[in-house]
Amino acid sequence: MSLTQSLQALYENARYDIILGAERITLSTEGVLSGNVSLLFEQPVAIITSYNPSAGSEHPILLSDEENGRAQRRLEEYLQSRGIEYYDAVGYAVDGSHSEPSFALFRMSREQAAAIGRRFGQAAIFYFDGRPQSKGEVLPCGEDTYSLIRRLPLVELHLHTEGSIPLSHLLTLVEKRGGEQADRLRSEADLIGFLRYRNFYEFIQKWLWTISLIETEEDYEGLVFAVMKSLHEIGVVHAELHFSPFDYVDGRLKAPAIAEAVCSGMKRAKTAFGMSGAMIADIVRNHPPETAIERIDSIAPFLGDELVAIGLGGNEAKFPPELFTRAFAHARKRGFRTVAHAGETAGADSIRGALVDLQAERIGHGIRCFEEMSLVEELVRRRTALEVCMTSNEATGVIDDLGDHPIRKLMQAGLNVSLNSDDPTMFRTDLREEFGAFVSEFRGTGDEIRQLLRNAVSAAFVDESRKNEIEKALSE
Repeated sequence: MSLTQSLQALYENARYDIILGAERITLSTEGVLSGNVSLLFEQPVAIITSYNPSAGSEHPILLSDEENGRAQRRLEEYLQSRGIEYYDAVGYAVDGSHSEPSFALFRMSREQAAAIGRRFGQAAIFYFDGRPQSKGEVLPCGEDTYSLIRRLPLVELHLHTEGSIPLSHLLTLVEKRGGEQADRLRSEADLIGFLRYRNFYEFIQKWLWTISLIETEEDYEGLVFAVMKSLHEIGVVHAELHFSPFDYVDGRLKAPAIAEAVCSGMKRAKTAFGMSGAMIADIVRNHPPETAIERIDSIAPFLGDELVAIGLGGNEAKFPPELFTRAFAHARKRGFRTVAHAGETAGADSIRGALVDLQAERIGHGIRCFEEMSLVEELVRRRTALEVCMTSNEATGVIDDLGDHPIRKLMQAGLNVSLNSDDPTMFRTDLREEFGAFVSEFRGTGDEIRQLLRNAVSAAFVDESRKNEIEKALSE
């Protein structure tokens, strides 16, 4: 995307201050205006803000202080998560009419800096190569994927209801339960801090705490509605939610009652928000395989427009898919569609088991398929959908760093990949953020974003007329 004349002039006439403790270095397109430039150690620096996005506009789109504050916190969280060295900065008009809090990112290549600016909705960023005699540059960020992500109809295929409860709704559940935790967790910020974890064990403990807050069938109906509302607010038009009706081994909630409640919540949400959606019941590997058929039968009466599929989650390495071959065959006979987590914490054998033994229509994750190239070829031949969840894979330690994620390799191999958020509340993400990460970490283009969404539409458990409707909107 080329810069408009008005934006070009705005960036060129601005000043940029880098704040290093008590020191302040002022830069512009003319170069260093004041300050001790030797403190930069001749390292390149990019000045980036998420305030008032300018991508796709002749002028910055002026947002409220609250909206800008949230966007800037997301930018800072991103920089921290990526381990990028940054300092406070500010960009401002010479006449003092306008200023925007910013961050100075050190040791950034032009390409890296432009990709980050593109992710956070900026048409351009300020770039200085660090040498004392150099001039500053107005660096265009390129294609306006930021606006595109917010304009396109989004489709989410892999999302766990219990890990997606909006913070505001989660806070309501905490207040409803009362007690010591209600005294400690009084705000969304408190919840964000509490939900942090350092390893997979702590993640599971936070997950179990979350589901302990769900005490009645009405709670389940309400949280499905709340999750769908939160998805609607970010542009999701179709969503398929996993839920775990068999996790309440203490007997306080019965699976059939939970199934009925989530179906009611989904039906109410589809009417309220004009969305399409479906529920996927997770039979969970950790529960005895010999009880799986009985469990499927217990919720089968609710199979219909809302409850459409059976899924398989849980400890993938300890409980291989073959243990559930009979259960999945039975589910298909009862009319359920089928999906299975595989190739997340276990390798290619797990994916092959889900594909061949379970005959799963979709694979949750599947990113370890490259451990066996014949499996990759089989997945390509079958056009089996892989529900990829990048942030989740980093958060749970499946990959060491988001930049190491194989999504680009999966796409280049011709695999049928969609992008999903998994447990967005737990992982501090959402589907927009996942596409943003695809842009900043893998230089994702608009055409690729559309293709990932088309893949999701094609694999969705929804009728052809609805698929055609979403496809048409993706092409506009």
